[in-house]
Amino acid sequence: MRKAGAKSPPFIPEAEYERIKRQMPIPCVDLIVVDASEQILLLLRANDPARGCWWMPGGRVGFGETRVEAAVRKLYEEAQLAADEVRELATFDLILGNDNTSSHGITTVYQMCVSRASEVVLDRQSDAAQWRSREQWLRDGLHPFVQQCLRLL
Repeated sequence: MRKAGAKSPPFIPEAEYERIKRQMPIPCVDLIVVDASEQILLLLRANDPARGCWWMPGGRVGFGETRVEAAVRKLYEEAQLAADEVRELATFDLILGNDNTSSHGITTVYQMCVSRASEVVLDRQSDAAQWRSREQWLRDGLHPFVQQCLRLL
């Protein structure tokens, strides 16, 4: 696992990242964050490709970083939470968007168990956070990929 205080992958300028995304899939992680009372954390996305949707924390895997290291890093960056347990659930191709804003990720989904001892502190990628039961989330009209992931539990 990546040590506490480890740095994020290097910043890729937006134009360069868009060029890369048009040529190949991006390795990513998506995190199903579950607390001790079996409540699941989802974040309201502030940016594309899933702007305005409730989604799992997550993002790209950096060069030289393992998927588990990326999962631990993304949980801290996006919610300032630390996992007590990390369990790999599945890997998917995820193609989102339209011709102008499409993205293709190869994403590994992890279950991240947290004690929820601290409050969620969001980064700029999310507008809100909510904890709900799996059943409550599944009744909420989530994106089909998020629903598929929640059904892995």
